[in-house]
Amino acid sequence: MDRAYARIKENDAEAARLLNSINNYVLTQLGIQFPEVKQEKVLVVNVEDIKGQRFDVEYNQFKSFENQLSIKNSIKIIEFIIDYKKGIEVGSNQYVNNGTIPFVRISDINENSLNLQQTKKKISDSLFKQLKQNFSPKKGEILYTKDGTIGLSYLVTTQKNYIVSSSFLRLICENIQLAKFLKIILSLKVYKEMANKKSSGTIIKHLNLKEFLNISIPFPSYTQIEKIVIEVDEIQAKVKSLKKDTAGILQKAQQEVEEIIFQQ
Repeated sequence: MDRAYARIKENDAEAARLLNSINNYVLTQLGIQFPEVKQEKVLVVNVEDIKGQRFDVEYNQFKSFENQLSIKNSIKIIEFIIDYKKGIEVGSNQYVNNGTIPFVRISDINENSLNLQQTKKKISDSLFKQLKQNFSPKKGEILYTKDGTIGLSYLVTTQKNYIVSSSFLRLICENIQLAKFLKIILSLKVYKEMANKKSSGTIIKHLNLKEFLNISIPFPSYTQIEKIVIEVDEIQAKVKSLKKDTAGILQKAQQEVEEIIFQQ
């Protein structure tokens, strides 16, 4: 048992290392370097530059990050995508206990998975037919969370029947390769931070859609985009393999424990 848990610990550590490596790999490939953030309490600026503007230290340090992204080969998100759509709120009176169509909320996704099997809210087949054309995500779309938890992004890889709540923004790219690249960029720590800075709200945060869509992102050659996508796909495949191995170890360990118990 000790050997099994040691292996699980090793798998978890390696998976975490691989996922963390994506951020540095992508930034390095794009030639983006950020200056060290100094923990200074005093900021010197020209008074003419701050009239009607924010001038706190945190905001101006963050602006320096944005300036690093304004490189020559950059493009605004609204220019990179070909369309965007939103989800919908059906109302709690439309939820059904015996429904078969998942109504997906933020709690049902993370960066790499969409849990349709365990979605708590369901809607009827008849309501789904009414909403399907405008509110059922298509393969290749990016589901991006814009309310509450800001900045989670999930790439739709298979076409299935479900509806997403209004907390999602659906980003549509010209092809799957560009969608994968955009998803990688939006998952970077700096872009998650940027999205949160473009949000407001004291209890529940809401993304400022206009400001978000006007964020600049790197736009390298298609060859480099393809290289980055392939490398990140390979890293995520390794992580998936490690998690599968861990699940197998846990299952085997559980069976061994049960056998010991039943033999007593």
